[in-house]
Amino acid sequence: MKTKLLLKLKDEKGFMGLTHSLSAIAFFLLIVAFFPNFIFKTILKSDNIIVLIGATIVVAGAALLPDFDNVKSTAISTLGPFGKLISKMTRASAVGIYTLTKTNRDNDKPDAHRGFWHTIVASVVVGIIVFLLSSVKIDLNNSLLGKDIVTIYPFAIIWLIICYQLAIASLFADSFKKLKKDLFGYVFILGSSIIFVIIILTFSPSDIAYSWIAILTSLGYLFHILGDTLTVSGTPALWPIAHKGKRWWTYRLGGIHAGSNFEYKVVVPIFTMIIIFAIVKIILNYN
Repeated sequence: MKTKLLLKLKDEKGFMGLTHSLSAIAFFLLIVAFFPNFIFKTILKSDNIIVLIGATIVVAGAALLPDFDNVKSTAISTLGPFGKLISKMTRASAVGIYTLTKTNRDNDKPDAHRGFWHTIVASVVVGIIVFLLSSVKIDLNNSLLGKDIVTIYPFAIIWLIICYQLAIASLFADSFKKLKKDLFGYVFILGSSIIFVIIILTFSPSDIAYSWIAILTSLGYLFHILGDTLTVSGTPALWPIAHKGKRWWTYRLGGIHAGSNFEYKVVVPIFTMIIIFAIVKIILNYN
């Protein structure tokens, strides 16, 4: 009986993509509302509201990243073949890391989902990877406008597009799915992504190499881990710290059933109200 219960808990889904994005936005905006100097001066190095909106979208999109290890996640379907490739890489690496680091008290059979990529360590690793890649710049000779050198950060641009599409896919799932069904929809999604990036890069300070993208990616990723830890599935959030002899101990801080009426009718509305509260406070602070 106990074994069946454990298997049931392990098979439970994590939060919906919508809940992950809303929770990430809610917690991020609360930080902005109560610690504005930390966000505007230390991380974004700008108090421009456009940059803040861009940062919020990055956090919302990054909140879907851990579920690349889930074959039926919003993140994978949003990015198509590229998403499937990332999924295969994350699942394979999760199995490998589990096998190499498990203790004799951990289960012998590794689980590709809810493994390494659902740990706090993973949120830091992803943030470092994004930081290193988004810091790579290319200087181009702008021959059309003279001899001025134009500096671009190619990965930062690509990452902004990815986060934008992940955020839109989770927050407006039905509309996003409809748009993906025809060529016009694909063009619209790509076009709006490019416009978003142009606006963000235009208003962002040019001397910070967009390192804030990495920080907020890590933050959104972390919010996902904390969210899944509130479900009955739990996560191995504190890996590689061993607990009761198990390095892959599943931590559960709550008993929320993902996809249940409670998530739809209670969790989602709560995060929505938190977002509204935080926005009002930010506006009052901003003025």
